[in-house]
Amino acid sequence: MKIVTAKQMRDIENRCFAEGISPDELMESAGKAVAHCAFNHAQKLNQFSIGVLAGPGNNGGDSLIAAKYLYQWGAEVNVFICGERSLKDKKLMLLTQKNLAIYDTKIDAGAEKLRELLPRMNVVIDGIFGLGLNRPIDDMISASIIAVNNEKNRRHNLVVISVDVPSGINSDTGSIDANCIYADVTCALGRPKLGFYRFPGAKYVGKVEVNQIGILREFDGCEMPELMTHSWAERILPSRPLDAHKGDFGRILIIGGSKNYVGAPSLAAIGALRVGGGLVTVAVPEGIFNSVASNCLEPTYIPLPEITGGGLSPEACNILIEEIPKYSVVLIGCGLGLEIETQNMLEKILYDTDNLPPVVVDADGLNLLSRYSGEKWSERFKSPAIITPHPGEMRRLWGKEDVMSNEDRLIQSSVAAQLWNKTVVLKGPFTVAASGEGHTMVSPFANPSLATAGTGDVLSGVIAGFLAQGLSLMDAGPLGVYVHGLAGSRLRDELGDSGILAGDLLPVLPRVIKEIKESTRN
Repeated sequence: MKIVTAKQMRDIENRCFAEGISPDELMESAGKAVAHCAFNHAQKLNQFSIGVLAGPGNNGGDSLIAAKYLYQWGAEVNVFICGERSLKDKKLMLLTQKNLAIYDTKIDAGAEKLRELLPRMNVVIDGIFGLGLNRPIDDMISASIIAVNNEKNRRHNLVVISVDVPSGINSDTGSIDANCIYADVTCALGRPKLGFYRFPGAKYVGKVEVNQIGILREFDGCEMPELMTHSWAERILPSRPLDAHKGDFGRILIIGGSKNYVGAPSLAAIGALRVGGGLVTVAVPEGIFNSVASNCLEPTYIPLPEITGGGLSPEACNILIEEIPKYSVVLIGCGLGLEIETQNMLEKILYDTDNLPPVVVDADGLNLLSRYSGEKWSERFKSPAIITPHPGEMRRLWGKEDVMSNEDRLIQSSVAAQLWNKTVVLKGPFTVAASGEGHTMVSPFANPSLATAGTGDVLSGVIAGFLAQGLSLMDAGPLGVYVHGLAGSRLRDELGDSGILAGDLLPVLPRVIKEIKESTRN
């Protein structure tokens, strides 16, 4: 599913009109979709008192159509006209003929009637502004937004549903007005909007429910970023034939661990196995081998010789170069440490190993890459690879401290992927995956429960596990992100947004894969 800017959405709509779909048809579909969303939430609460805030533009028109359907379905509907709207508007005239309660904020400038009636409502539809907002919201309309937000703060069971875009959010940049409505649900029409996945606007969007209102996929442009979804994930999940054996699902070599980071390679190894990887071998310094192996029984191991002080010896590099051809994927970096001997080993493997299989580079592997002081690291590291930086690691790989503002995560990821000819997975809220060919995907998940040590190691293992099962770089990276994010979302639903450990994700991974497979069959 493509993510669009306001201009792209308007271009898509114009293509619809050129194909014979009328604006009224699209608006009718949009309004009915909003009505269904509102009615479903009211039904969950078993209360059907619904307030509709209708603005001056198309969002207001969608809202008035929603009000019509909700009234027909038996809901108690109060409509509040926010801004200039002609009394001859056919949608408004129809509601007047049905004797719906309609209030005009021009007359009730302080939103007093809205404040009076809000306590009896269980759902509010915000249809004030949408794609077209490009100016500050005036005081008259702000009064209505403030009234809804205050009621929401007072009464958390009030459900606020925004039509297409919450009023006050710039749908492209995610910037917000001084008064911006807090939505529980954003009923996106046709396509999700770019500003949903950029802060601060992302804090106001709530759950995004995308409604297909008759806009065909062939109207989308290939340059648009794509949202990771259940249906997309189901299409690319690796198959599991009945007559399969472990060799069919890949051999993964994980190179990592150091005296200060004993757990990282274990988390990555189990992550790879939990998503279906066939065989995992963990290569760790011999000084921590017993600790790692005693806590992680499923992988096989290669203990690596060390020098005094804990760095890996030159012999370790020779062992690895001999072993690597036996594997279908190499994951390097989880807890690896930053000793100069380790850096020498990493450079020898990534820069000088012939026929290196696809590689996932994470954590200290990225930090060591960024140290390379001769030619740019990307000019030496030619093999197919997925790199998984967080923003700090991304800055170091760029060699710049002035990049990676939240606003340009998509741009920076795409530029970096094409410049370095690598698949880049830029971690964080709404993780971005970008390919060297210009394809960009965005995760729908922003989850503070995953902001804890070790979750990145699990993610890199998950990506390696999918890569080993034969997926392409640009399928394995985003699919790993989506499955990992969905597991985190399910844990957050159960346990809340704090106290979740990286290891808690591991048993949930196969459950969410099962959920993805079954969701499209029901």
